[in-house]
Amino acid sequence: MDLSRPFPYKDLERIKQDFELELSLLSEEACLNADFNDYCVTVAGTISYVLSGSEENIPSRQMQLMKMNFFERFPSYKFFENKVSHYPAFQKELNSFEEARVLVLRYFIR
Repeated sequence: MDLSRPFPYKDLERIKQDFELELSLLSEEACLNADFNDYCVTVAGTISYVLSGSEENIPSRQMQLMKMNFFERFPSYKFFENKVSHYPAFQKELNSFEEARVLVLRYFIR
């Protein structure tokens, strides 16, 4: 899995254009770019704890967040969950981080 691809800004902008109405109905705090970035950073940060051998230092809140995929963590975006394939860069990034998230969880279940 490759977690070093560029952030999918173009696809996120397309999602915002394609779902302008749905996004306008969300709370003012909702920001797709920031929420997706937060999801990715949580996964990457947790991996860095594991790789450095510091698993015991992972905050419990962070581990709780790791148990949720992007659409579980940010349910307000579920309206485009079944359309992710229309945004290939976003889909690749989402799939890579989801695969990494699941692998980390399996590591802790071992």
